[in-house]
Amino acid sequence: MDKSPGTVIYTAVLNARGTYETDITAQRIKDDHYRLFVGTASIARDLAWLQSHTVGYDVSLFGLMGPNAGQIAKACGAPELLELGYFKVGPAHIADKHVRAARMSYVGEAGWEITAKWEYAPAIYNALTAAGAKPAGLYAQTSMRVEKGFAAMGHELDADTTPFQTGMGNRLKKSAPFVGKEALDAVAAAQQTRSLVTLIFEDPTANPLGHEPIYFEDKIIGTTTTAAFGYRIGRPVALAHIDDLSATAQVVQVQVTGKSYAAKVQLEPAFDPNGSRMRTPIHA
Repeated sequence: MDKSPGTVIYTAVLNARGTYETDITAQRIKDDHYRLFVGTASIARDLAWLQSHTVGYDVSLFGLMGPNAGQIAKACGAPELLELGYFKVGPAHIADKHVRAARMSYVGEAGWEITAKWEYAPAIYNALTAAGAKPAGLYAQTSMRVEKGFAAMGHELDADTTPFQTGMGNRLKKSAPFVGKEALDAVAAAQQTRSLVTLIFEDPTANPLGHEPIYFEDKIIGTTTTAAFGYRIGRPVALAHIDDLSATAQVVQVQVTGKSYAAKVQLEPAFDPNGSRMRTPIHA
C-alpha cells in the first residue's frame, strides 16, 4: 500500500491461516485516499470482512475494454485516459461527470476500470453506449478471464487455498506484517508448490462446467474450478487445481457428465500468455 499515488495494485486479503478471504485491487489516489475493489458477486461478504478494518462503498464501476476502447473514451470526452500507463489510475470526465479510471483488465484486453459516484452511473452508461460501447455479461467476462488464467474467489481462490498454490506467492510482501504472514512463512518453509493450471480441451463440443474430476494415468489428480468456451481460442477451456505437476504439458482426461474428454495441461494462460494485449498502448 506504500505505492505512489496514481498506482494500482492487485493483492490477496488473507486470514490467519494464510489462505484467501478475498482478492482485491487497490487504487492509491492520494497519500491519504485509497479505493478498494472486490468481486461483484461478493460485495456484501467482503464488505463485512473489511468493515472490521473500516471501509465503505458508494461508487459504480464500468469496465471499458477491447479494440475500440480508445475511440470510445475519446468520443466521450476523456482522451486523457489514453495517456495512463498500465496499472496506473487517474481522473477524467465522461458525460461531464467526474470519473476515475485504472488502466487494467480482468479480461485480457486493453482498457480501463472506470469508477464514478453511484448517481452518475446512468449518464455515463448512456454516453459510453452512444459512443459504441456494447454491454457484455458476466458469462462473457468469465470466458475471457478463464482464457487468461485469472483466478476468482469461490472458484480458484478460497479459504483452503494459499497464494503459493495459485502461483501468486511472489506477490507477497516479505518485509511488512500482514494477516496470515506467520502461517504463510511456515508454508513457504515447506516449499508448497503451485497447483493452479489451465486446461485446453481438444474437442470443441466438450461442455465442462467446473468441478469435474481430472484423470492422469488412471488416477484422479484434481478437479476443474471454472470452465467456459474460449471464443478467442476456439476451444473449451478450464482452470483447475491438480496435485501432480508432472502432468503439465501432458494430456489428461476430464470427466464431463460421464464422458471423458482429452485436455492439455499448461501453466501459462490459454490466450495471450505474456499479457502483451492488455499492456499495449491504447490509441483513439
